[in-house]
Amino acid sequence: MRNPSLHLHFKTLYGKPVKIRVRLYQTFLTGTLVSVDQYSNILLSNATEYQKDEETGELIEKETYANLLLRGDSIINLSTT
Repeated sequence: MRNPSLHLHFKTLYGKPVKIRVRLYQTFLTGTLVSVDQYSNILLSNATEYQKDEETGELIEKETYANLLLRGDSIINLSTT
């Protein structure tokens, strides 16, 4: 992460639930933010993967993970839930 204040902001979200949109096929992830490194790689605990149904627009649960490491360059946005 080139911006140190952004890294400090992420640290305030540790232990909080987040929702992340990733580049792959309208995929979303929810989980608890555990850590973020200098490359914006994110570690989530109790993560759930959802995909958006093209016809209805609903999010459909696809998979759950105890821990999930997400590569930073695949993240489109991150929000608190």
